[in-house]
Amino acid sequence: MRPLHEAPNPDTQAVVQELLSAHGAYSPLELLLETSRLDYDDYRAWRRGERTTLDGALVHGANHTRTLVERAHAWARSLHLEAETVALYGTDDNAGAELTASMDIQLDELLHTQFRPAADRVQLDIFLDTSESRAAGEVVDALSTRNATAAESRLRRLTDLNPHHWAVNEADILIQALNASPPMTYAEALDRLDILERKWRPAACAVLHAGSRDFLTPLWRAIAEALDGAPFEAADPNHHASWAYLNGLDWGNVRRTVRSVPGHLGQPILLHRLAEAELRLRNRRTAIELWFALCRDAPEYFEEAIASAAFPDRALKNAWLAAQEEDLKPPITPTWFPAWVALKEPDMARAFAPRGGDSDSERAFDLMIALAVGGSDRQDIDNRRALQAIHPGLLQRYLDAVDA
Repeated sequence: MRPLHEAPNPDTQAVVQELLSAHGAYSPLELLLETSRLDYDDYRAWRRGERTTLDGALVHGANHTRTLVERAHAWARSLHLEAETVALYGTDDNAGAELTASMDIQLDELLHTQFRPAADRVQLDIFLDTSESRAAGEVVDALSTRNATAAESRLRRLTDLNPHHWAVNEADILIQALNASPPMTYAEALDRLDILERKWRPAACAVLHAGSRDFLTPLWRAIAEALDGAPFEAADPNHHASWAYLNGLDWGNVRRTVRSVPGHLGQPILLHRLAEAELRLRNRRTAIELWFALCRDAPEYFEEAIASAAFPDRALKNAWLAAQEEDLKPPITPTWFPAWVALKEPDMARAFAPRGGDSDSERAFDLMIALAVGGSDRQDIDNRRALQAIHPGLLQRYLDAVDA
């Protein structure tokens, strides 16, 4: 793990693999969005023509971004993926405008390059010149830019060529989504939420693949605005605005709507949403403190959450996986995990305040902080003895690290 004041250092190779698995292709823009190096609102403003380039929006600047993307491209090539140059187009009122990603010519070229398996290219080439394939591609292009009028016109052409083409039904569903008025009431929002999850999201994933996020995000946000202000019901946690804002990648409003719930720190699902929002807002220390609270107060929920492929902090997830490989007694369960992280990351431990809790795992965490901060020889000896009495395995790992 990197120091808490820096952005997380994700496993770039793992992110590339996940994007390939989810979308069948790897795009560097998706990498930047997934690793919080580019805020979605800045990306969306660029697609809509409100930003000339992405240069001022890259969290660590053009040079750092270029290095990251070059490494990801090298990894993609090592997987024998084929590179292809793609045009980047605007959306909404800027639909059809070709975009420049960066004034840095090399970075702009990198961001215009995506990778896909060679077998996919062969399959595409077989049908590349057919009228149906061209018509279907035009429908997809129009939907990708959220241009309902163009999509309707192009869908009519595709339907005339082949009314049974696989994309006809899904494209019609997505055109309905584009033409739908925003929900205005709580009841309308719940109905729209059901339609989005049952019909619109599957259709968008089938037709647009990675582009489904750009298509669906405004729809999620419209639902969130209609749900905003309604109380949280533990029996239906996804009927709360924070869920729709989370899917709409509106992290500031996720944080606001979670914090507005009385007793939100006692609701594990809200605590987890709040932690992800803080991470995406680049408050990683706060995010980890919230996940540590889950370890203490809702260990089963934390264990399920960190096992999910969608868990957003890959460095913390890797630390958890490493802990599960250890043969320690007691084993590193969620309640012991904060102490394990403090052991493995002393710089991180020094950033936290002691908990002052009564449980053995909380006392172990406080002792790991004290050992990381350091004190007099007498204090260190006392802290080691206290840790020995609580968890001999953790003490031994600490001594191994000191002697290394």
